[in-house]
Amino acid sequence: MSDLHKETGIPWIATIPNSWQLIKGKFLFKKLKQINKDLECKNLLSLTYKGVLNKDFNSNDGLRPKDYNTYQLFNKDDLVFKMIDLENIKTSRVGIVHERGIMSSAYIRFEPNKKKIYPKFAYWFYYDLYNKEIFNAIGSGVRSTLNSDDLSEIILPVPSLEQQKLISIDIDKKTKQIDSLIECIENKKKLIKEAIQSHFYELQYTNKKLNFYPKHWFNFIPENWEVTKFRKLFEETNIKKNSKNERLLSVTQDRGVVFRDEQDKNVVNPEGDLSSYKLVEPGNVIISLRSADGGLEISDIRGLVSPAYIVLKPKIKIDRNYYRFLLTSENFIIEMKRYIKGIRDGKNIYFDDIKDVLIPYFPISNWSQKYKKILSIHEDLFKNFANLDKKILLLLEYRKSLISTLISGNTKLKKEIL
Repeated sequence: MSDLHKETGIPWIATIPNSWQLIKGKFLFKKLKQINKDLECKNLLSLTYKGVLNKDFNSNDGLRPKDYNTYQLFNKDDLVFKMIDLENIKTSRVGIVHERGIMSSAYIRFEPNKKKIYPKFAYWFYYDLYNKEIFNAIGSGVRSTLNSDDLSEIILPVPSLEQQKLISIDIDKKTKQIDSLIECIENKKKLIKEAIQSHFYELQYTNKKLNFYPKHWFNFIPENWEVTKFRKLFEETNIKKNSKNERLLSVTQDRGVVFRDEQDKNVVNPEGDLSSYKLVEPGNVIISLRSADGGLEISDIRGLVSPAYIVLKPKIKIDRNYYRFLLTSENFIIEMKRYIKGIRDGKNIYFDDIKDVLIPYFPISNWSQKYKKILSIHEDLFKNFANLDKKILLLLEYRKSLISTLISGNTKLKKEIL
């Protein structure tokens, strides 16, 4: 330990500079809940994985409330905390408000004391804390649920206001560079998806034309393709009582189907009897409750999933990578929701619910050497897609590490990928 640093006794921050203080959140923030009394508000805010954003009133994303008089007001620089469902990747866990507006009363609102804490510094501290495994012990239950008392008791490392501001500016600058790299990689991933979904290689190799289906969700398919019902391509499989040597799987919306023991999140593993767990084999399709938001996932690996999942297997030979992207596409998700009722009430999605969804397919009787070449190209493209995902994960890990280093007062950063 450096002579210029002192031990904190806090699990998530071992040392801080001698000049810094340790202060509980309740001495730095006020918990407020100011209900909106207006019937309407044009500035509706949403806490997303990109931070607190203005709700787009022109979009059809989500349900619009009947009125806004139960919503609460948030002012600029307020901190927003999500109380429940902390594992949902489509939302963030903490945000900072950039413009006055209203949000659901389900969120916790903290107003920083600007004489003691720079709002952006506090935001980055909580952001860092949420990414550390220790935070899951602060909430209650397996899927951590926060309350304002939990947040008020968390101890923050507090330098001078001037240092807080400089650290925040430094983090903003460096994270924007990383985010820019991630955005470039995401754009490359989109190109791969579009290349496969748009039948680019199908048309190039077979010299076929596209048939348009203006009333169908998939809009167009090559002229030698056909349209059938989902149940003609897939059927439910329910293999249980498997070997104890089978690895457990997790179904994610950001990385697809992965081995549970390779996740970087704090995942609770089941204890005891796993005989009811279902076997998943490469090429199987997995339906989960979150499929209503992210689509169906195709697995490339073998392992076991919770009995809560529905596992499907192809009835005929298919282009796995084409359906991988098709079944997670926005149009498919919208079409799937047309067949399902009660998703907002926590209703599970069953195969019977979506078995009659129309879906395009390439008849196995028409397969040829040209089409096998297309499959090979798709396989190579997906390998590139997976490698891009790995690069994003490395960048995100570097981003987390960088924030942790700066927020704890250790500014001696190693030269990394930037």
